[in-house]
This record gives sequence, C-alpha cells and structure tokens, in this order.
Amino acid sequence: MITLKSLIVLLGLAIMCFSWSVQARNYPDFAVAPFMHVQIVADDMQFNGVPMRIVEFNSTQPRARVIEFYRGTWGDRVVETDMGDRYILAHRDGDYLLTVDIAADTGMGAKGTLSTTAFFDPRVRPSDTLGEGFPMLPQSTVFNDIKSVDGSNYSRTLVINSNHNLQRTYDFYQRRFYQEGWREVVPASGSGEPVQAAGRAMLLNRRNDELNIAFVPEGRGTMVVAILITRR
Repeated sequence: MITLKSLIVLLGLAIMCFSWSVQARNYPDFAVAPFMHVQIVADDMQFNGVPMRIVEFNSTQPRARVIEFYRGTWGDRVVETDMGDRYILAHRDGDYLLTVDIAADTGMGAKGTLSTTAFFDPRVRPSDTLGEGFPMLPQSTVFNDIKSVDGSNYSRTLVINSNHNLQRTYDFYQRRFYQEGWREVVPASGSGEPVQAAGRAMLLNRRNDELNIAFVPEGRGTMVVAILITRR
C-alpha cells in the first residue's frame, strides 16, 4: 500500500542519496560545535533551481546547548523560530542563508540539519521551468524538481500534483512510458485491473536506467512522486 508518508520517505531518500553540482560554488563555512558530529547529505544540489548544501548533525549535548552555541556564534544576527518539535535558527552570510534545524530532544542528545542556501545570490532565480521534459497531464502542478549527480549516475526527483483521479493518472503514465520503451521490472499484481484507492507504484527500467513512480490520491486529484536514475 502506498501512502502519503511513503511518498515523503521516497523524496527524502532521493535527496539524501544524491548531490548535484552544475558548477563549483564556494559555500561559506558553517560553524560546528566540538560536541557536534556532522555528515554531508548533499554537498551541492539544486532544489527547484536554487543551489544548496545539506549536512546532518548529531550531538552529545541537548538541544539547548546547540541553540546556545549558535546564539554565541551569530550574536544578534540570528532569527529564531520555536516550532515545538523543531527549533530553527537562521543567519545571513553574504549571498547565503544558513539554517540550523534542530529536532526535539530524545534524551540521547540533539540532532538535526545544517543547510546553506544561495538565497540572496542575485544571479540565482528559482526555476520557472519545473518539470520541463517530463510528461504530465493537463492541469498538473510541479511542487518540486530536484536534480543531482552522484558519480556517473544522474538523478531527478519530481513531486507533481495531477488534477485528475488516480485511475486516469496511473493509466496515462503507464501508457506513456510503455510507448517510450520503459518496462516494469516486476509487474504490479493485478496489472490491468482498476487501481486501488490507496495508491499504486511502478518500478520501470529502460536499458540501464530506472524510473520509480508512486501514486497516491490527494483530494480529487493524485500526488505523483517520480524518481528517475540515469546511468551514464
């Protein structure tokens, strides 16, 4: 059964597993406390056309100590937002926005993410061609278009809202990709039967490329998450 939570997990995995660098960027240094252990999630990626870097951190100290560290580092040039289960601190460094997103304490120390986004770079504009080149039904809206490269693998993740019901959306993509030479790796059970109301997914390949698409009903329409991996 495919659920909206499953779509979020798919999107998260796509973001975590790949990084994209069209051109090298000189991201500013992100201060890290001695008690924080960091791991790069995406060294240089583009999220809807805006370059960014994402790092995960784990700390042996509670959330309050992490907040205290960044308050001391950034002084009065910090904006703080308490969302209960998350605490966010943001700071501008030239053309970049540095953001600390800290999850609620679990009793084992704090954890969260450090993101650096070229938010104020005048040369950067959010993409106005989201979803370009990817087939879509009329009246579809692209929420996210994330592109990345990991070695010789190119990855693209799209989150699309189709204004059409689950059955029509599924049939459109299945027919379209079959016409383009894609084939299901493991044909879904009940293939050819009406699509279940809870949703459905397709895993296809074409030569060395893979395409994973999940469909979940969303109101009167359908939420589509497509992950395309092209091996060069």
